[in-house]
Amino acid sequence: MTSLAEVVIATLGEVDPERVVRRRLLRSLPFDTSRGVVVVAFGKAARPMIEGAYAALGASIRRSCVVIPEGTPRPAARRGLVVHEAPHPLPDERSVRAAKAVERLVRTSDFPVLALVSGGASSLVAWPNEGLSLEKKRQVVASLLGSGAPIQDVNLVRRHLSRVKGGGLLRALGGPHIHSLVISDVVGGRASDVGSGPSMASPSDVRHARTVAARWLGHTHLPLQPCVGLADPLARRASHTILISPRSFAVRVARALARTGLGARVERAAASSLDALAIHLVARAHALASGEAIVLAAEPTLAVPRGARGRGGRASHLAVVVGPELPSGVTLLSLATDGVDGSSGHAGAEVSRATFRGNLRAARHALATFDAGAFVCDLGVHVDVPRGHNLTDVILLARPR
Repeated sequence: MTSLAEVVIATLGEVDPERVVRRRLLRSLPFDTSRGVVVVAFGKAARPMIEGAYAALGASIRRSCVVIPEGTPRPAARRGLVVHEAPHPLPDERSVRAAKAVERLVRTSDFPVLALVSGGASSLVAWPNEGLSLEKKRQVVASLLGSGAPIQDVNLVRRHLSRVKGGGLLRALGGPHIHSLVISDVVGGRASDVGSGPSMASPSDVRHARTVAARWLGHTHLPLQPCVGLADPLARRASHTILISPRSFAVRVARALARTGLGARVERAAASSLDALAIHLVARAHALASGEAIVLAAEPTLAVPRGARGRGGRASHLAVVVGPELPSGVTLLSLATDGVDGSSGHAGAEVSRATFRGNLRAARHALATFDAGAFVCDLGVHVDVPRGHNLTDVILLARPR
């Protein structure tokens, strides 16, 4: 039988960002490009998205700027294309340079702007507010990421700490309009949640951001600035299209499972914390009938103690928590679709109860030391996926006939 990982990898191939962007632009243009267009791209899928834009628009693109994660393949060299590399998940000076380059291109062009946005952009383009040092912003973001805060809350605070997030590019817009094509990694979120929304108006305000900061950080002593709001006149100069979302990808995976003979359906994650989600998954696993499967798009929160040194990742950690509790005959796949499961070096794991036979003590130690990524790798049940996607985590439970 085809493994669950093989089904997901094949489905990721169907929603290749380059192909999705190219098809969209060939079918429907967001504005008149006859005079020309400027393109900016930032996020984990920036390289394939910019390639898709060039395939569709060609010489109509007068200038472009793309910001990719460090160490990833660069787009093909083209006249007028500038490429920046920056780190993820925490920004550094390269992120600031990249943000300034994107802002400058948007500000100095009188052409319409096409923004290609995908998850990870919050770190790749980062220009702190006046009065906020880059080091302080790094500390705030690291604390939020380690606190167990959901990504919507992390990005909400980020938007109010940045000159380019939360519609910052709208303030700089020199041309008539900016349209964003978005590949979303935020479960149930708005388009403006992706990459903290540099090219889109935001529904949040400073008061909301202070409340969230107090909840997760215990204080509100931050130089938060207003975003471009939905009622701001600048918002009328922006539009967006979500090309792929975690939910739409999960639906595609369920259809692919159905083609293998499994009766699959998509379910909403019942909890936001990893431990609570694990309890839910164990209960669902025991309720699965023969030939049934479920698919969830989820981004469970996991609070990691300061100083943890293990090779861990959210997807691997969930697999090691749930795996030993699975009933016989049920398989779990827990996978980061961007191929980067924390510091594990892979995308996640596909496990069953038999995986942990004779390994329970080692599994408990791996969880206690946040070393689940290394543990599943040692067992040979880790999974790798091609890079260039970012549709959050996908979780599958299946009981084949």
